[in-house]
Amino acid sequence: MPNLDDVQILIPRIRRALEPGVASASAAVTYTDRMITEIAADAIGELMLIGGDAFPFTLNVAGRDVNNYPSAWTTSPALPEEIMSLVAIQAVVGQLYGEIRDLKTSETIANEGSRWEYTRSVTLLKDRLATLMRDRDLILAKIERLNPTLDQFVNLVKARAPQTQADVEGFYNAAGLQS
Repeated sequence: MPNLDDVQILIPRIRRALEPGVASASAAVTYTDRMITEIAADAIGELMLIGGDAFPFTLNVAGRDVNNYPSAWTTSPALPEEIMSLVAIQAVVGQLYGEIRDLKTSETIANEGSRWEYTRSVTLLKDRLATLMRDRDLILAKIERLNPTLDQFVNLVKARAPQTQADVEGFYNAAGLQS
């Protein structure tokens, strides 16, 4: 069993966050434990960049593979529960961004004698993003009360892809949701 400062402790929480409502044993089965550990480390690194000095946790490389790439990580100090939840939310936001990037909402496939069409509803995705954003804001509000130096959270999508953020914000504002 990993120590409380080991990033692997986040695996079940991130599995459940990737597929809400599914038990950890069967959630996100397409991801290996190593993949989720890497996703967790990336999410912690992003939160370190976003929070700067106000994010009082550091990510340390605890092991390397044969190519000298990091393969295990620890945090200093160990992450409390609300920060673990924030890391899980950041991990899911990163994964959803990757899914959205290549998502087709409708497509027609045709060959000589057949034709197939499908359309995907974006409502579920919109609702999931809205829930993640709401949960993230609630956790950040709690962290701000515990650590008043954290006064700003940088929207990673807005910082890296302003046009995507504008499209998403426009979609939420048109739907009457707050972001």
